[in-house]
Amino acid sequence: VHSTLANSPEDEYLYMESSSQLHDTIFSVLSTYEAQVFGMYLAEMPYSLIASRLGKDIKSIDNAIQRIKNKLKKLV
Repeated sequence: VHSTLANSPEDEYLYMESSSQLHDTIFSVLSTYEAQVFGMYLAEMPYSLIASRLGKDIKSIDNAIQRIKNKLKKLV
């Protein structure tokens, strides 16, 4: 767990850099649609709300989540 209380400014900078690199790596492998879905998924939105916001059906959201999970598994 990341805690800013015990970290030096250098540690904080390295944490932010590695987080930014991870974000960039993840989003570089996702399509625009998958990135939108993933962002909402990470915000813990229910599939039905994601579908409504993107004008898609729930099955499309579920399929996108499955593709995202498969792509992320390949990164690790």
